[in-house]
Amino acid sequence: MADARLRKIAIVGGGMAGWMSAAALARFVPQPCEIELIELATNEAAAAGEATLPSLEVWHRMLGIDESDFMRHTRATFKLGIELQDWATRGATFFHPFGMYGAGMDPVVFHNVWSKLRLNGDQASLEDFSLHAVAARRGRFARPAAGDRSIIAGLSYGYHLDVERYGSYLRRFAERRGVKRIAATVRAVRLREQDGFIESIELSDGSQVQADLFIDCSGFQALLIEAALHAGYEHESDVLPCDRAVTVACECAGELPPFTRSIAQDAGWQWRIPLQDRIDTGYVYSRAFVSDDEATATLLANLPTRAVSEPRAFSFATGLRKKVWSANCVAIGSAAGYFEPLASTATHLIQTAIARLLACLPDRACDTPVVAEYNRLTRIEYERIRDFLALHYHATQRTDTPFWRACRGRDIPDLLSRKLRMFERCGRVVLLDEETFANPSWVAVFSGFQVLPQRYAVTADRIDFAQAQRHFNEMRQLVDRAANVLPRHAEFVSAYCLAAREPPPGGQR
Repeated sequence: MADARLRKIAIVGGGMAGWMSAAALARFVPQPCEIELIELATNEAAAAGEATLPSLEVWHRMLGIDESDFMRHTRATFKLGIELQDWATRGATFFHPFGMYGAGMDPVVFHNVWSKLRLNGDQASLEDFSLHAVAARRGRFARPAAGDRSIIAGLSYGYHLDVERYGSYLRRFAERRGVKRIAATVRAVRLREQDGFIESIELSDGSQVQADLFIDCSGFQALLIEAALHAGYEHESDVLPCDRAVTVACECAGELPPFTRSIAQDAGWQWRIPLQDRIDTGYVYSRAFVSDDEATATLLANLPTRAVSEPRAFSFATGLRKKVWSANCVAIGSAAGYFEPLASTATHLIQTAIARLLACLPDRACDTPVVAEYNRLTRIEYERIRDFLALHYHATQRTDTPFWRACRGRDIPDLLSRKLRMFERCGRVVLLDEETFANPSWVAVFSGFQVLPQRYAVTADRIDFAQAQRHFNEMRQLVDRAANVLPRHAEFVSAYCLAAREPPPGGQR
C-alpha cells in the first residue's frame, strides 16, 4: 500500500494564528513531515493587545510552555473575567467571571437556589458568590498552588498579552522544533487541474512552495481559502451590528486590574486591556451609526491615561467562511472568520481550529468525510459564540441612542431565543455541542442584563429557606475571606513574571 502520509505542511501568514499553528504542529505532528511558514510582510495585526479565555493556559501546558517565561516576554497580565459597564443601562456594571458561582445544595444547582432566595426577597448579589468577581474588583490575584484544596484552587484565568511579542515568542518555540520560516509575499497560487487542490504558491522572489496541506493564516486577506479557492463567506451583520474598530495605546498608570473592561458607548463599545507596560484600548462600532472621525474622537475623549500611539482603524466583516476547509487548505484565525473581541474568543478559536485539525489530520487525499466533519464542527462552534455575543446586544435595556434602539429591535437566532425563554421561564441554561461558554458565563450575562428566571427549579423546594440562607451566608463569607488572602495583582505579577524594562527610543523617556 502506497504511503499517503503528509510530507509537508505550508502555513501562509505569521502573526498569532500562524505561529500558534506552527508551534502546535511542530510539537505534535510526527516526523518526517516538514513544516514551513511563509511570513507575510504585510500580515495585519488588528490590535496590539489581546485578551484571552482560560483555555490558553491549558494550551500552554499541553505544549510545555513555561508560563512565567511566556508572560515576561509578552508583557502579559492575568485575567479573571470581563467587567461590562453601561451595557444593560447607563450607569449599570456587571462582571462576567471565568469560574463557578458558589456551590449548589444537592441536587439543586447554585443559580436555582439563588433564584429561590431572590424570588423570596433575598437581596444577595450573584457576584458576591464568585471568587473571580470579588477578587477582580479588589485587584487581587494568585495562581492556584499545587495540592491546594481551598476555594482558591478553583481560580481559572486568562491573559492580557501583546500580540506581536506573542507571535515572536511562538516563532522561537516553533523554529527550535524545526519549523522553517520564509519572509515573503504571495505572488500567485496554482491549483491542480484534476481536483482543484493547491499545487504550489509562487512567492515574490519567484520561488515556488509546494506542500500536501496548506494552512491559510493570512488574516482578512484570506489569500488561499478565498482569493484562490473561493470558499465564500457567510456574514452575520444581521445578528451582530459592529463592523469597524479604532485602537490606541495608553500609558500604564495606577492599579493593574486583573480583568478586561468593556464600556458601552453610543454606537458600540470600548475595550481596555491592561498590559505590564501600557493599556491597550479600542472602540468597536457600527459605521451605520457613527463616522470614523466621530468614533476616533469618542475613543480619545475616553482614554484612561495619556495616549502613547496614534489611532489606528480597521474594518471587519463578522461571519465565517462557507468552507473553512476546502480542498487541501484549512483556514485558521481571521482568514476563517471573525468575531469582535467582546468575549475574548480570538485565541480560543485558533486553538480549537488547531485541535480539530490535529484530531483529524489527513493524508494527502484530504478525504471528503474528514473535511465535511471539520467544517460542520467549526460552524456549530461559531454559531454558539455568535449567539453568546448577540445576547449582549439583544438584552440591553438602553434606548438612549439610535444604535441601542436598533440593537433591541434586531431579530435573534432561533436557538438563542429558545435559550432566553428557557432561562426566563424556569432558570435552565440550555447547553449544546461545541459550546465555548459554560453555565456560569450564561448565568452571568443573563443576570447582568436582568434576564432573570420567573420561577426556579421545583427541586429547590426540597431545601428549607432558612437553611439555604445560612448556606449562602457561609459561602459569601468564604469568598470574602479568600479574596482578602490573595496578594495584589500588581504584586503577584512583579514577583512572578515581571518583564525587563525596555529602553525608550533614543534613550529618552
